[in-house]
Formats: sequence, C-alpha cells, structure tokens
Amino acid sequence: MTHLKQWVAVVGTALLGSSHSTVDANALTEPASKPKTTHHSGNDSFLSKLGALRTSQATRDSRESSKSIGFTLANYQVDEAAGIASIGVKSDVCPASVNYSSRNGTATEDDYHAVKGTLNFTTDGSGGCYSERFSIPITDDSILEDSETIHLTLSKPSNGVELDQNQAVLTIIDNDNSTIGFSHLNYDVDEASALATITVERTNCVEGFIPPASVKALISGYYGTATSGSDYRALYWGYDGEQLTWNEDECGEKNFNVSIFEDSNAEGNETVGMNLTQPSGANIHQGGAILTIIDNDNSVVLGFSEEAYNVNEGEKALISVDHLGCGPQSPIVSVSYASRDGTATQEDYVTVNGILVGGKGVNCSWRFNVPTIDDTVPEDNETILLKLADITGDAKLGVQEAVLTIIDNDGSRIGFSQKNYVVNEDEPSATIRVERTDCVKNNPISVDYQSKSYGGTASSDDYDSVSGQLSWKHNQCIPLTFEIPIKDDSITEEDETVHLSLSQLSGATFTQNTATLTIIDNDQADAREVISDSESAEDDKVVKEMTVKMDLNQTDYTVSDQLIVNLETGGTGMADLYVAIVFPNGYFMTLREFIPDPTEPEGWRITWSFLNTPQPYFSFREAGASIGGLLYPIIDLQLPPNLPKGDYSACGVLVQPDAVEVLDQSHWIHWDCLEFKVY
Repeated sequence: MTHLKQWVAVVGTALLGSSHSTVDANALTEPASKPKTTHHSGNDSFLSKLGALRTSQATRDSRESSKSIGFTLANYQVDEAAGIASIGVKSDVCPASVNYSSRNGTATEDDYHAVKGTLNFTTDGSGGCYSERFSIPITDDSILEDSETIHLTLSKPSNGVELDQNQAVLTIIDNDNSTIGFSHLNYDVDEASALATITVERTNCVEGFIPPASVKALISGYYGTATSGSDYRALYWGYDGEQLTWNEDECGEKNFNVSIFEDSNAEGNETVGMNLTQPSGANIHQGGAILTIIDNDNSVVLGFSEEAYNVNEGEKALISVDHLGCGPQSPIVSVSYASRDGTATQEDYVTVNGILVGGKGVNCSWRFNVPTIDDTVPEDNETILLKLADITGDAKLGVQEAVLTIIDNDGSRIGFSQKNYVVNEDEPSATIRVERTDCVKNNPISVDYQSKSYGGTASSDDYDSVSGQLSWKHNQCIPLTFEIPIKDDSITEEDETVHLSLSQLSGATFTQNTATLTIIDNDQADAREVISDSESAEDDKVVKEMTVKMDLNQTDYTVSDQLIVNLETGGTGMADLYVAIVFPNGYFMTLREFIPDPTEPEGWRITWSFLNTPQPYFSFREAGASIGGLLYPIIDLQLPPNLPKGDYSACGVLVQPDAVEVLDQSHWIHWDCLEFKVY
C-alpha cells in the first residue's frame, strides 16, 4: 500500500509537470507516521509499478531523477487559533540533513515564535526515505487584522544534495472577525400588532478590515409556547429564513419583521424562539433571543377543569381548577370555592370551602379535596354541588359550577366466579362466568370484559382474544357468561394462560375483577412414569413397597385412565392408615382411609375420607388380598380431566389413632411416598 501511494505521487508529478502547484490551504498538517518518498528512473510501466491497479497502460518519459531536498508544499496555511503549524520537508537521499529557519513576512514576533534547526533524514528500509517535519508555534490574539505571512527557508544540505524547493510561505489566517448578534435577548410585541420588528447588529468593526457579511434569522416553534400559524408566522431554515446582509466596510443594525396573528382566545402571554445561523464574513456573538407576544384578551380565566367529577364512596375526590393565562407577567388573582348538598347530605361527605390564590407564574394549577364518608346503606349514587365565586384581580370566570357524584359501594357486587378457569386445548371454547351478588338495590348494571395475552403465556395462536360488555337489567341478579374461542394445535407445549379482566363497572362494586384461564395442552407424551422410590428407614415402616404406573394409549386422557397404587402393608391394629396425593404446591389431598379392624375378614375396615378436597376428583375400587397375614389393598385413582402438569407424590401415611387433624404432620407415625410426574 505504501508503494502504491508513492507511485501515485509520481504520477501526479508527471502529469502536472516539474513546476510546483499551490495545494489547498487546509492541507497543512503532515501525517503522524513518516511517509517515504522513493524516486525511480527509466521507462517504467505504471502497470508494473502499481501492481493491483488495473488501469490502462501508460509510460512516463525516461529521465534521470535529481537527488534533492525540498519543502513538500510551496504554500502552507494555518488558522490563528490552531496553536501550531506543522511544516513538511522531503528528501530523495538518506541519510542526509538540512537546516531550516523562519523569518518575518507580514507577521511579526507578536504573531508567532521564530524557529530554526536541523532535520535528519533516514531510510525506510526499502530504498526510500522518510519525510520529516518541524513545527512553528502560532499566537492567537484578539486583534482584527489581515492574514499574515511567514517566510520559510531550507539551507546547507549535507552530502552535496541539491535543494529542490528551499523557499516556502506560511500564511496565518486571522480569526478575529466582526460579530453579528441580536441587539437584545428579549423582545415584546402586543398581540394586536401585525408585525414585530427585530433588530440584529454587526459590531467589533475595524476600519480597513470589514469584509462583506451575512447571517440568516430563523423563527420556529421548536421552543417557545406560541403556536406557529395561529400566533405568528414561522421562518424556517432552508425555506424562508430571513437573510440579513452587510456590504464591505458596512457595520451597524439590520431589521427583520415577524408577522403576528391576533385571536380572541384568553391564553396568556406566549413566547417565540429566534436564532441566527449560517454566518459569513463575521462571527455570531449573540445568536438566540425570545419574542414574547403580549395577550390583549382578558387573559386570566378561572374555572373548574370539568363540569362533572366522580368519586367512590369513602374516598377523597380530587377537584381540579384551571388557572388559564397564568405566567410570569400575569396578575395576582384569587377565587373562592365551596361545596353544598345535592342529593348527598352531611352523612355522606365533609363540607369544604376555601380560597385559591396565584399569579406571576406561581400556583398556575389548583386542586382541592372533598372527603366522602363510607357507610353500609345500599342507596343510589348521590351528588354534591361545587361552586366558584368572589374573583379578585384581573380575571374572569370560566366553568363556575360542577357536580361531584358519590358512587355507592353498598349495592350489588360483580366479579369472576372463580380465580382460575381451565379448558382443554381441543375444546371449542372456554365459558367464563361472571356473577352478581348482594343484589339489594337490583338496579341495572354493566361491566366490560376483556381477554389478553399481557400477563399470560398464551398467544393469538392459542385462542381468539375477546372483549365486550355484560349487562344486568333491573331486578336481574343471575350469573352471565362470555365465551373465549380456543385453537387446537399439534404442538407439544406447556399449558398456557390467558389474563382476564373486568373494568368500567357502573352501578356496583367489584369482588374479583381479574382471573386466569389455563389452556391444557393435549399434545402430550404417552406415559406418566415413576421418577423415584422412597422407603422409610424404620424396620416397621408402613409402606414396604409401592409402585406407581400409568400407561396412556391416547393423547387425551379421560377419567377411565387409572393410576394403580399397590400397597403392601402390615396391620398394627394401633393406627390409622391413609393414602394421599401430594400436589406440586405442597397441598395434601386425603383420598382414602384404611382402619385396622379384626372383625373384618381381611383385618381392615375401609372407610371414605375426603379432607380439604375442593371437589371429588378421585374414585376408588375396593379390592384386596391376604397373603401371609399381609393385606394388599388396590386403589384405583381416576385422574381428573384437567390435572395440571407437575411433580406429584402418592403417599401411605400411618396416623395416630383418632387424630382429628389428619394433615397435621405432628400426628404422623410413619409415612412413605413414591413420586411421579405429569407431563
């Protein structure tokens, strides 16, 4: 890549000729690394020298390159604020050296620090030489002046090397222009005025150094409270920004106008942002300002934010009062507020009254509370009347009266019939039941319902989202339902949930306004299998052997699928034996109780026992056989149709005789469990 750059440089020299051309004024600083300069002779093909560069073949004239040292440019430029000017020098021979020095042109010692020294050139290891550079410190002043020059000289090259270009000029570009800016930070205009005149001035002008200058003024709605098009006409950048121009040797003020639109709205004073951009021939000194449009309408208006407010019985009502036109220039005003009975009485709320004060940008919004009293009396919703009066200051009334309605909470209650609903994936829909209870007033009631994936794991691939409204007529106090369509797929996945909610209730209060619908996946594996055995360490353990096995020949199991539990037990005649299923959340469901009884043929009396069981999901088949004095009761457990996935345990528990709290583990003598998984 280095050789490519070198030969491109040679091409440029060949095409431009031997004379040195002035390079772009901004091309000042040499690269941080040392580029090498290699000259070649002979009729060399550009294609062979550039290698990968596949261009048309060209051939430069054969000539013997001179071995020389010289500046890389004839003219250098540096901005006065740059601090340092970097000057490059190249050599065709290395090792070699050359002296350099600077002297005043139009610049003096106040503008830069004179330098002199020696540059030493070294080989780059491939036949070329590294370029070298030296630096000249530049002084930044605040004097408005012409650009100034420094003369640069190379001398005394070593080893008889010729000087190719031993003179160059460094120009210091002055950065101390005149300045342009708004004459003030803030301007005012009355809303009734058609135009606002804005003054921009050019200052810091020095005679003899005043070039032409210009700037563009922009008026936009990006900041400020006024609205473009209804309060003023905007001047946008790139479209219709106002161009201000000063001729050469011209200084002083220029004006532009902002169109103002009058309206009859009481809105208070409003502001417009203005800025200057795109300077030419000068620097921007104060480029931002604010134009305030003074409202000429009766600008301060006081009134209720709403004509009607609602509050639930027993809560505080938050009443908002508008203070329109409030701002830094608005007058101090006040208004009194008070409540009085509508259909509500002093047994329903606490009477309030007071005074609201604000202005000059302070208290530009008001709130006051009306406490309500919670009782146990079923009654209609009741009202409180609110009123504003007695304005002081330069203001007028807006919404003067409002009504606060107390929503009674002692009537009917609406809610989902259960917290969790379950539906099989292959069922067409899930029926969701919403109940109305405490029907005392029997007034009409409505409530909105909605199903959504947010808060659940099911998606639109599993069900169709629904929303709607349930309505109870007068004297109607029955459950109402809505359906959620279910989509059956062939994907084996976890059971998924849908979030259900009730909202926008009128005429009643909620008991339970959220619930969950679980969609049971029907694409399961064909087995529920034993995970592990667990046997008691005691010699007289209750359960000596337990096996749990279930074979499913169909993907959708029914109550006919049976979990067979074989218990090999010894009858002690001193304790009660139970069989229980332990659910994943740790909840015990007692299924069956076996009580030792010598009067029975097999030594056991079998009784039914459903403890803490929400509903009898399981049934049993009484069977047993006596082998060697031991009993082998066989219990058929019919699974519920919607048994959730998870880890379960089938346990045999030996409980103290006549224990009341069977599920209290402190009453257990021995127990043994076998775990199995539903998946």
